[in-house]
Amino acid sequence: MTEFCNSCNTYLAWDPANGPDERTVLLPVGGVPAVRPGTSPPAVDPGSGRRAGERLRIAVEPTTISVIPGLEPAMVSVHVINLSSVVDRFTVELLSAPPFVTAVPAEVRLLPNADQSVDLRIGLVPAPMAPAGRYPIDLRVRSSAHQGVAVSQRVDLTVGVVDGPVTLTVTPSIVRVRDTSGGQTELLAENTGGNRPLSLRLEGSDPERLVRFIFEPARLDIPPGGQATARVRLQAPEPPPGQELTRSFTVTAIEGTREFTTTGTFTQASTAQQVDLRLEPSVTKIRDVGAATIRLVAAVAGGPRPVRLTLQGSDDERAVRFTFTPPVLVVPPGGAGVCTVRLEAPEPEPGQEISRRFTIGAHDGRGEIAATGTLTQSTSAQNLALWLEPNILRVRDAGAGYLNVVLDNRSGRRPQTVTLSGSDPERAVRFGFGPPVVQIGPGEILTAQLRVDAALPPDGQEVERPLTVVGTSHDGRRVEGTGSFVQTSSASILELRLDPSVVRIQDASDAVVTLIADNRESIVPARIQLEGSDPERAVRFDFQPSWLDIPPGGWASSRLHLRASRPERGKELTRQITVTAVDERREVSTTGSLIQTSSDRRPMIGRLLTLLGCLLMIAGVFLPWTTAPRRITGINFSLPEFAEDTNISLKPLHTSAEQLRHVPAALISAGLIVLLFATLTLFGLTGTKGRLIRTMAMLGFLFVVGFSLAFVVRADTFGPGIGLIMVATGAVCAFAGGVVGRR
Repeated sequence: MTEFCNSCNTYLAWDPANGPDERTVLLPVGGVPAVRPGTSPPAVDPGSGRRAGERLRIAVEPTTISVIPGLEPAMVSVHVINLSSVVDRFTVELLSAPPFVTAVPAEVRLLPNADQSVDLRIGLVPAPMAPAGRYPIDLRVRSSAHQGVAVSQRVDLTVGVVDGPVTLTVTPSIVRVRDTSGGQTELLAENTGGNRPLSLRLEGSDPERLVRFIFEPARLDIPPGGQATARVRLQAPEPPPGQELTRSFTVTAIEGTREFTTTGTFTQASTAQQVDLRLEPSVTKIRDVGAATIRLVAAVAGGPRPVRLTLQGSDDERAVRFTFTPPVLVVPPGGAGVCTVRLEAPEPEPGQEISRRFTIGAHDGRGEIAATGTLTQSTSAQNLALWLEPNILRVRDAGAGYLNVVLDNRSGRRPQTVTLSGSDPERAVRFGFGPPVVQIGPGEILTAQLRVDAALPPDGQEVERPLTVVGTSHDGRRVEGTGSFVQTSSASILELRLDPSVVRIQDASDAVVTLIADNRESIVPARIQLEGSDPERAVRFDFQPSWLDIPPGGWASSRLHLRASRPERGKELTRQITVTAVDERREVSTTGSLIQTSSDRRPMIGRLLTLLGCLLMIAGVFLPWTTAPRRITGINFSLPEFAEDTNISLKPLHTSAEQLRHVPAALISAGLIVLLFATLTLFGLTGTKGRLIRTMAMLGFLFVVGFSLAFVVRADTFGPGIGLIMVATGAVCAFAGGVVGRR
């Protein structure tokens, strides 16, 4: 059954008890469609038949709001327009919103076609704090009388960020440990004052910077208003036994530029441990040895863990050497450990005793425990003897000799290692021991061979060289033995001679002679080195060989190659040379002469040039002198022919050409004149100055030049012939011979 208002025909409700069933046909009442019971009625205006959108209209401002937790709520203005034809009461409320959003519904009563604005206060619950973020909410305006008439609008709500302090708590705040280096606590971080998630990086510190912090996890992620925990492991050096250390520490949580801290205390206690060291025996006595072995006993009383001891030893004189086996001793709590200690020290002098006080220290990383002891060393009185046999070594004509070094350890009670060495005041003797190091046992006598080498004295002389042999034992003790080395040299004669002693060479710079070394008068061998010299240092000496080994009563030879610069041409030069033979004892010399002669070849060359020039001049006389205007030989070139060819008048001679023709041509021909010059040139070879040669050769050359000039100047044409050229060339060659061949 449907109920309506009698005054305004407003739809009231269904009566479920008396309502129609599924078979009931619902007819519209007053033009409004009927609705079955149990279904929502359509949003219509009962009086006019219009839908809710046509009856109600709203406008919300603003549609985006921001609210910060703990501050004033946001205000939303809702403008409600009643488009229906009836008076209605409208409720403004939130339809859907997060649980932390609150709003007090607002109501407004409107006449038909009236409008009015109403403010809705949207806030946040005080606790728990709303998370920061953007949240959509639905705002609804509905009719109080008709549930089906409602209009909704979406509003975006932004919850602002609130960064509150983070609370850090370590539980327990006082961490107590004993006999260990580590402890742990728990860190609680609470984000109750903030509405956004946090990621905190954890760090730890202490004033002494001795505590090591290990966070598990190293970073905490805390939701808004939530909390998180991390395990904090602390590690620090343990205090000395029997002591307690309290260290304050700080745990810091870092998020961006913000830091949050909390403090705690780390207390470490160490149980007292007593470490006792003792030496067994504490006083050690040894005789005739340099080492001893003792025991070091370390006992640990109390404590929860073993003690690790690093051992070392020392003494005031720094003469004792310590060897620990093992070098590091680990002793369990309440137990004992044993270490073997080897002590080594130089032995005292024979027959003496020495006591050395030493200290052995054990370090356990916190302190040092020490034990003291005494090492007493003594050596038996013993005398290691050394002497030379023979005490005086004599040699003749020899540079080396042998003797024995005797070592006597019959009074000793322990073996000795002796190193042998020798010396002499002049440092002229070389010592060779076989062997140089001798191992000699107690009660023994050993012999070592000694070779001494020294240069022989001069011939016929004797020299005595004092010797000192020193034996040094392995412990630094020395024993000496003395003797003498006497060397005698027999008188010997070594003779040198050059074969030949006077060397003559001509036009050469090298000469070869034989050097003979005669040792037939000597009874000792000779090993000599050959050297040469001359006062001017102009001669080069080359010996082949340069060393000679000559047996006694024998001889040897060496080929000597001499080289010196040649003297000037035509001169002779005599060079005095000296050859010296040197050995270890003596120096023998011999002299000789090198005579060098240099020939002068210039006179010979001058004669040859003069003869060649004369031959050319004579041959040129019988060959043509001119080829134009006529071809005439020099011997046939008479004076009339010359006058005719050169157009020279002979009137000054008061002789006609016809008269001249009756004179024999050979008497006045040009070739005859040249033959005269050539003959006089050859005659000049009988002289030494070459003046006649040069004069005749020059006249012959000038005659040929004048002859040629006459033709060049007077004749119409002129062609010099081979004969004329040969005569001129011969004159020049003969002149050169006269210049070169003069003395």
